[in-house]
Amino acid sequence: MVLFAMNPTGRGFRLRHGGGRTFSAITEDALSEHKFRVGQSVHFTSGPYGRGGVSGVYKVTQLLPPEGDDRQYRIKSASEPHERVVKESQLNRAS
Repeated sequence: MVLFAMNPTGRGFRLRHGGGRTFSAITEDALSEHKFRVGQSVHFTSGPYGRGGVSGVYKVTQLLPPEGDDRQYRIKSASEPHERVVKESQLNRAS
């Protein structure tokens, strides 16, 4: 089992386990493969089965570990009180 610890910038924390060895659950190299960056404006499309009205422009607030082959992000809209976790395939560059 792998536990991921992320700070608000999307960079992995260094975790310490027994034996005094230090390792990083998520390296900056793995996160550098994300297409979008923290603070970037993106256009979110919820997909064919998503609820209507949630598509629009959001800001990336955090980079998350991938799920399968798709990178994940935490995004926030100024018009919503909560954040969403979305896949990279649901995002496009905002114009």
